[in-house]
Amino acid sequence: MNCRKRIMSIVLMIATLVGIMAMTASASDEIKTAIGIVDASALRLREKATTSSSTIGTAYRDDYVVVLASEGDWYKVIYNLRVGYMHSDYLTIKERENVELGYGEINCSRVNMRGKPNTSSSIIDQLSGGEEAYIIGFNCGWYKVKYDGQTGYIRSDLLDLTEIPYENTGSSNSPKYFKGGDPIGGGNSGGSGNSGSTSAGQVIVDKAKQYLGVPYVWGGSSPSGFDCSGFTQYVMRACGYSINRTATAQLSNGTSVSYSNLQPGDLVFFERTYNTDAPASHVGIYVGGGEFIHAGSYGVTISNLSSDYYASRYVGARRIV
Repeated sequence: MNCRKRIMSIVLMIATLVGIMAMTASASDEIKTAIGIVDASALRLREKATTSSSTIGTAYRDDYVVVLASEGDWYKVIYNLRVGYMHSDYLTIKERENVELGYGEINCSRVNMRGKPNTSSSIIDQLSGGEEAYIIGFNCGWYKVKYDGQTGYIRSDLLDLTEIPYENTGSSNSPKYFKGGDPIGGGNSGGSGNSGSTSAGQVIVDKAKQYLGVPYVWGGSSPSGFDCSGFTQYVMRACGYSINRTATAQLSNGTSVSYSNLQPGDLVFFERTYNTDAPASHVGIYVGGGEFIHAGSYGVTISNLSSDYYASRYVGARRIV
């Protein structure tokens, strides 16, 4: 009898733990099953899987949704960062699809990016919690991503969407990739008077400003601490552009820009900021109005190009977008 009670007690404890885990799990932690494409002029996103449920959003033809589960005649989906239900009659479902979903953020301490969409595939990189990868496709429960100049796969439950897909109705962002994942401009285009370049440059500036106040760390290349070129490389990568690691090496990226034609997002370079004969010892990102943002000795900050210190050490600029 005591043995039976003990067994029942263990079973109840396990059931309780499972219930707690189920209640605390969020939609973003679920394995995504497919991509849905809206096949209607307008499709309601509902709070529950019934036509009598309240509408929490409206999608339009050819908008993308991420499918979480199938529930009868309904799909539980993520649409423009909202979780709800859409009727299955008006969605085309694909397990594999090239689709730009924008940036996703790693939601656990460490994640493997693999060469193929399975756990037996080789690891080509690792990402830490809070880092972002740009999603360019979906393949049977895995996101296809671009990160640090490489293309690979991350299991979909380990990456949370952080923005409205660029091609969806309601997106205020300009797309950074063509279909297939190639960056617009490819890091080798540009030229003054290009409104697309100016717009893309402002996206870079806005991203860089998110890290104002992050401390300076020699060799640092993450939001826990940056050195100058680690900062510029991180920001450019977060915006979909691959550049070299050191200030001198970044001088070979993009195209040369004169001081009078600087635009937001251009890289600006300096020499002799410490004891070295390198062609460039410091780099930042031009923000406009004669100012640039950079990882200086006091952390990520904004400085003036015309100050005596930087004006006397300025060596040139490069346009990446």
